[in-house]
Amino acid sequence: RFPAALHQDRFSKPSPPLLSLPAPRLCLNYPSPCLPLLRLLCLSISLSYQQLPFTMTTETLDVATFRAWKPQQFATYMRDTHNLGAYYEAIIGNDIGGDTAPQLTENDLKELGINSIGDRKRFIAALDELKKGSRKADREKILWQDTEVLFFSCYDRNCATCCGCCPVDPSEYKLTNHHLVIKTVMPSRCGPLRCCFGHEYHVDNIDLTYITSGDIKGEAAPCFQECCCCGNGRDRVNLMTSSEGGKYLVLKKGEGERVNRLILNQIEEAQKIERD
Repeated sequence: RFPAALHQDRFSKPSPPLLSLPAPRLCLNYPSPCLPLLRLLCLSISLSYQQLPFTMTTETLDVATFRAWKPQQFATYMRDTHNLGAYYEAIIGNDIGGDTAPQLTENDLKELGINSIGDRKRFIAALDELKKGSRKADREKILWQDTEVLFFSCYDRNCATCCGCCPVDPSEYKLTNHHLVIKTVMPSRCGPLRCCFGHEYHVDNIDLTYITSGDIKGEAAPCFQECCCCGNGRDRVNLMTSSEGGKYLVLKKGEGERVNRLILNQIEEAQKIERD
């Protein structure tokens, strides 16, 4: 007869599982040639979850958007680029950002605590550099761009290009703050295929201050093409310049009035800047 304790211990305990595996956390205790690689992998995974503090540097700042900078961004630029970090707190404390910095004068810099003449000159030179970069970005900003409309319909295109065997490339239009650019492309072709040599192009940069007037003429598609080929009309914008004669843009139907208004408004802005 078995003792009670032995009987209880023998029949009450659950039977061990058929397959017993070591815990994953103990796998690194086994000697293995891959142990250093496993430890390195675990270390790299743990480091990837660490949150490192973000430090603003001049690499994250775009001079083209200088006027939208906040005081902290402007102070960081002056500290890192022009070695004027002594006035970092003063710039932030006086809430000087990209919108107010171009208006600073010598007296304002003195009130800011910049008593050194050399530092004031460096500060003003830095502002001039920022304003120059901002003006460059404004000049190169594209307000509108499109391509020339050559044909009224697919029937018109197939007849003019021999069903695509002799294609014609449209001109490209681009409007910036100060210029209207018309690019005419004349590639060298062998039938419908472009060659890798012999390409020609012409870029006409029209100063907006020289444009005197802009008129629009709507051109309807021929009756046959409009009825049978779903032909669409087009708008022709005629521009007169004081130095280069007449220029024209051929656009989709309905686009001429909008583009002409955009060009005339930009002409007013360019002429105002020229007068100032």
